[in-house]
Amino acid sequence: MKVNIILNQELEDYEALSIKECINKDFDTKIIKVGDTTNNADINIFISSIREDILHRAKYNILTINPYTFLNDKETNELQIEMYKRIDVVLCKTKDSVLFMEEKKKQYKFTFKIEMVKFTSVFPTIQMTRNINTILYIPNGDTPDNVAKIVRLWLNNDSLPKILIGEYITYISPNITSDEMKLIKNSKTIEFSEKLNREEIIKLRNKYRIQLFPFSNINILESINNCRATKSVSITINEHHNEFVNSDSAVLIKVDRDQFKELSNGYREYYATIEQLKDAVINAVKLTAQNKTKMGNYAFNLYKEDLVFFENSLNKILVNDKRDFNEEYEEETITENQKEYQPFSFSQIKISTKYEKARLIGVRAEQIARGAPRLVDSHGETDPIKIAFMEYDQKRFPLMVIRHMPRGNEETIFDVNKRIG
Repeated sequence: MKVNIILNQELEDYEALSIKECINKDFDTKIIKVGDTTNNADINIFISSIREDILHRAKYNILTINPYTFLNDKETNELQIEMYKRIDVVLCKTKDSVLFMEEKKKQYKFTFKIEMVKFTSVFPTIQMTRNINTILYIPNGDTPDNVAKIVRLWLNNDSLPKILIGEYITYISPNITSDEMKLIKNSKTIEFSEKLNREEIIKLRNKYRIQLFPFSNINILESINNCRATKSVSITINEHHNEFVNSDSAVLIKVDRDQFKELSNGYREYYATIEQLKDAVINAVKLTAQNKTKMGNYAFNLYKEDLVFFENSLNKILVNDKRDFNEEYEEETITENQKEYQPFSFSQIKISTKYEKARLIGVRAEQIARGAPRLVDSHGETDPIKIAFMEYDQKRFPLMVIRHMPRGNEETIFDVNKRIG
């Protein structure tokens, strides 16, 4: 069976490698990077977002998701909704994701199944000397203002341990005064690394025994997994990350339930006050070497449990939950011998790309300008382009689309008047 793991941005590479690592080796699994072309597959696994150009190249479509993947109602357009209708299973990483997608499924009448799989990235283990006296903080998408708060906390408390912040100092410069900048440069407790790539970040997370995650940004889930995988102690918010850590595996920042800001998509992001953060850091520093080892081992066990759960869940879906690619198309019937693998046909695609639409409108406008009959009531409109748009929108369009395939052949696809959207 052929499985394609589809990347939509380069930063998803470790997630793709982790999924591939977990899939049964009997499957023919490939990672399709940004810009790569792909052959047909039995199953597509999209990471975080759907690629329209690949959506119809498989019998079965799976999407890994978090609440940030799905845009809020104001931004959700008809094309997005139609693409989600072609998804068969949504894999959720957290309970929050499950609740979020259940709400969207009901709102838009989606038919996909929702599976909670506790996705856990598989990180390479790097042997190096452990740094147990410095706290590691990599902003991971935090705002410059949030990073500035961390810096100010360290500037105003000489008793705090050394902290390594994995970003250029210019990242916070708009939020820091010139006097504070002088103090930072002379500080013995604050150190900034150069701007990091993914490999360097993983090396750092393998090296530092205590790691700071002071804001509940869902983008740091991967980092918390890496922290657990390296038997490190994390300092993090208790409200949001309780699915990944607990008081036995991390130092929790005790935030109140009303300490959050509402994001544009309705998702809540919790935050800690400076005093709450300071108290948590001091508690982490007080840990003995024995306690750090105990907490790190407990965190690692949680990581392994989630990894096994994800691997079992994913392979169960791949093996047992497949459907026939063409079952919804009444014009085609499939015999038992054909069900194993079907040649792909673009005649099944019901969506025009924006490039095709532009070409169609241009060609049709030229025809109208040369005197071709109009197929709609133009209500006195004389602009050929506007008339062409009217024909397209009213699905009275006289043109078909020919797609040139990588193999060199051509296929006539559906009548654009029968398109979705």
